[in-house]
Amino acid sequence: MKLLIVLGSAREERFGITVANWYLRQAKAANVFGEVELADLATIDLPFTMEPNSPSGRKGQYEYEYTKNWSKIVDSADAYVFLTPEYNHSYSAVLKNALDHIYDEWNHKPAGLVSWGGVGGARAISKLAGEMRNYEIVPVKSDVRIVTRAGDVNESGEIESESADRAVVRQLELLLKYAEALKQIRS
Repeated sequence: MKLLIVLGSAREERFGITVANWYLRQAKAANVFGEVELADLATIDLPFTMEPNSPSGRKGQYEYEYTKNWSKIVDSADAYVFLTPEYNHSYSAVLKNALDHIYDEWNHKPAGLVSWGGVGGARAISKLAGEMRNYEIVPVKSDVRIVTRAGDVNESGEIESESADRAVVRQLELLLKYAEALKQIRS
């Protein structure tokens, strides 16, 4: 089973890359998924220009090379983890853009949500979880929230939280169960 971690933060000075590297290390150490890949939306060419037609029902059949490339990356995964900062009580525009570029590739796969901010990204997670249904993604109820103001981040700016570490393992184990069950639906 393959896990795709999607980093939905594209600012030059971003804490998101710290979160992504930490989560990637945790996922590899937990050894729950056979393959783990990171898709950093800051390095993937997905402009805000969309395909001429709706992506629904067009799996892999796109006009633009950047959409075709993104489609292959997303379609290859059995489960996702979306990492997003909380911006203005919501998730990032770059993540929304990545979700909207394709449709069928997301269908019937589970997703875990990870966010960070002053309140641990709770509002971003809430909004994103609610919108997963639109893409037929199944959000698992095992979020990872990083509180940046107190407790979860050390003086060096690294994540240092036993509770967050445990939350990652719980999330991965639940994602695998859902991925195995949903694979039956996709076949």
